[in-house]
Amino acid sequence: ASELLIHSAFLWGPRLFLLFEFMPSAGTTKGSLGMSEIDMNTGKLTNSSRISGKGMVHLSYPLPVRGESGLLYIVPEVSESGAIYAFPVLEMPDGRPQPEVNLGKERIVLSNSKGLDHSIFWYREKWWLFTVQQHNQKSLLIYHSDSFEWPNWKPHAMNGAIFRPRGAGNAIEHQGTLYTVHQAEPSYGEDFFYGKAIQVQKILVLTETDYVAEDILRVQVGEGGEVGTHTIS
Repeated sequence: ASELLIHSAFLWGPRLFLLFEFMPSAGTTKGSLGMSEIDMNTGKLTNSSRISGKGMVHLSYPLPVRGESGLLYIVPEVSESGAIYAFPVLEMPDGRPQPEVNLGKERIVLSNSKGLDHSIFWYREKWWLFTVQQHNQKSLLIYHSDSFEWPNWKPHAMNGAIFRPRGAGNAIEHQGTLYTVHQAEPSYGEDFFYGKAIQVQKILVLTETDYVAEDILRVQVGEGGEVGTHTIS
């Protein structure tokens, strides 16, 4: 049976929905996505459904991004495709959201990229994309654009020189300060496994030419090697 990995949530009017991924089961490498509504009164999950993913090899890390037009998109990890795609979320007749995660419905965010666990966010009058590549998961790549829906992503001047492991959730801006999260590196001599700890960073400088961040919090999870945490959202 597949394992369920809860990832992120998004608002749809007054309703709250949860995105999750089904981890590949034994004998397959294909992951898939699902969605549930969270009952605001009880906190229970209702109206659960799978997201089809027609034509896609593998789907994981579903990131909700609301474009400048107000339209909501799901940006999953589809590194095997060699690009980063955004898929629109449409409204069904019953008012529920329906992510159109199917080839033919995609909007190309960044071509020629086997990006993993990316972050896409609006900050100081620009869109920013943080990602790592499949072949080098400890080198942060940053891109910036004036538009998410009609992007012209430009690489950051420091790309290739920023050490930071793969992401663990989207960036969060609070009271004008930007925070990012990523998978933590093991401490010296630590019995470590993927997902045991997540590192929170405060972004001190983010411009087209400069990037400075400092570690402010290490969230330790998964004691005993049984359960890890992949995402803070």
